Amino acid sequence: MVGRIPYSTEERSLNDILNVRSEESPAIFGIIKNGTLATNGKINDSDILKPTDMSRKEGRMYLLIKNGKGMYSPAAVRVKHFNAKEFNLKDVTVAETPMAKNIINSINQLANVQSNDDLTEAVKTLGRDLYIGNVHIDWVPSEAGDAIRFTKVERDALGREVYTDELTPQGKKKRKE
Repeated sequence: MVGRIPYSTEERSLNDILNVRSEESPAIFGIIKNGTLATNGKINDSDILKPTDMSRKEGRMYLLIKNGKGMYSPAAVRVKHFNAKEFNLKDVTVAETPMAKNIINSINQLANVQSNDDLTEAVKTLGRDLYIGNVHIDWVPSEAGDAIRFTKVERDALGREVYTDELTPQGKKKRKE
């Protein structure tokens, strides 16, 4: 099985995977964002052997494992989804983890926002522990009472939001949702 990474559903520690965790070679993760494998500049893009098809894989995470050529081979990582089945906050072993505590605090912060600035900070905090993807969270002021609006937006190949030719009541182009 030289050059191939076996697929399994077995949970493994990073320390048990060859060429992943050492002092000179820390674990590097990549995530598919807008159709490309992003590593936040941790390694040069030309040093990664890309998956053959990255379309419709938005948000998928890969562990980049250094191979014999000195390049990085992506191995798909199964991530837990934020739902009651895979990330049950009623289970004490889950609820007591630092990530679960951060998520709960972020959601409470989001529920208690009083302004657009509060919302911006709450969304940034939540995004540290949850992949939000193309979800856009807006502050909507109104005479009847302010609100928070969640929408999923479309993005172009460069990651920019796509707008229609329609105008909002404020005279701005309407975001394609």
